[in-house]
Amino acid sequence: MGKIPKIKEVSPRELWPNEEKDFTPWLQKNFQELGEMIGINATNIRRERRTGDFRVDLIGEEVSSGHKIIVENQLMPTDHNHLGQLLTYASGLDANIIIWVSSEFRVEHKHALSWLNSITSEDISFFGVRIKTFKIDNQIGYDFDLVVQPEEWAPKRRAYSEKRQRYGKFYTDLLRDLREKGITSASKGNADTFQGMGFGWSGAYLEFRFTTEGMFRVAFYIVTSEDNSKTQLFDPLFEQKKKIEKDFGGSLAWERRDKQKHSTISIYIEGTIDDESSLDSLKEWAVEQTLKMKQALEPHRDLWKI
Repeated sequence: MGKIPKIKEVSPRELWPNEEKDFTPWLQKNFQELGEMIGINATNIRRERRTGDFRVDLIGEEVSSGHKIIVENQLMPTDHNHLGQLLTYASGLDANIIIWVSSEFRVEHKHALSWLNSITSEDISFFGVRIKTFKIDNQIGYDFDLVVQPEEWAPKRRAYSEKRQRYGKFYTDLLRDLREKGITSASKGNADTFQGMGFGWSGAYLEFRFTTEGMFRVAFYIVTSEDNSKTQLFDPLFEQKKKIEKDFGGSLAWERRDKQKHSTISIYIEGTIDDESSLDSLKEWAVEQTLKMKQALEPHRDLWKI
């Protein structure tokens, strides 16, 4: 029998000596792994946005819902100061998914996150994630450990209504069809009126939605912030409206939404989730519009000023 490697837990600073310069940039680049462990599909993960005198470590959006994600990370055991900052960021940025990453969670802080999950609405979720680092012989590795999550977070524990089940099946089938076309790798549909999907553009994603007006739409959904404005994102594409619509093969709805933090380029058709006889044709229509939109927008990617 060969030598069995010895595993020893070590300080995360052996991998990331500096929290701000080393760990936060690494977490930004590797956020997909953290998101998969939690159960979210995130986009547009970016660094430090100011809230008053403080700056949140990371901020982004969840693809399927558009909910805002914030992350506060530290390479030391949790403390009251970081808990206070986390709540300040959550309220100041109107966040829905709040993630605290630390090398060690004190019992009182795990209880605090659990209590927050118990008193806040279903749209707000707090997570505690421990970052663990190990030395295996001379190699250092890491792992994430989810120590706090909302009690009802696991999808298998959610009780979906009949209509939500129809949404889930519709979007799961739609993602399957798009996956077969090589457009996405996503597989699980959202049991809600809308479904987001990464589109390969930083600061934007594709959204499918049943509207309250009895319409179904496919939209190129542009997320704006203090760092990325409509002038940088929406306007350069709007200047190419005639060319984009010519390549698309029809008119599009260009909705700048000046008072909101997003803009959309959309195509609409009549349709509701309750008309089950039309759902197959709606899926076919959505796949067709997605392919046309990708073809029309892709040549203008160099206009994306971020």
